Amino acid sequence: MKFAGWQRLNAEYARLFLIKTPSWPPPAAQEPLMMNQATVFRWIHIVFAIPIIGYVYSPFDQIPDYARPTRFVFVPLLALSGLWMWKGHVVRRLVSKRSESGTGSYSNP
Repeated sequence: MKFAGWQRLNAEYARLFLIKTPSWPPPAAQEPLMMNQATVFRWIHIVFAIPIIGYVYSPFDQIPDYARPTRFVFVPLLALSGLWMWKGHVVRRLVSKRSESGTGSYSNP
């Protein structure tokens, strides 16, 4: 294990100062899930930006062919993925508070 020395040191200090030993693995072990989610949203954002670039730089006579998918698919998905990357942590925190407290539309009566 990479941080075995730190775990031993923390356990020794906890025993020395009569405090509770921190639980292992640390909360940083949850990062791979968030990293994967961030990577997925980043790639969605990049992939849906490519057709918009094609729409902007396409010849003028081909623009009507790309207008509907650009307006109704690519731009909204690009905006949603960008907002999720920017403020997704706030949404996750609000949803987790709502489910823990038992209030809101997801709670049982």
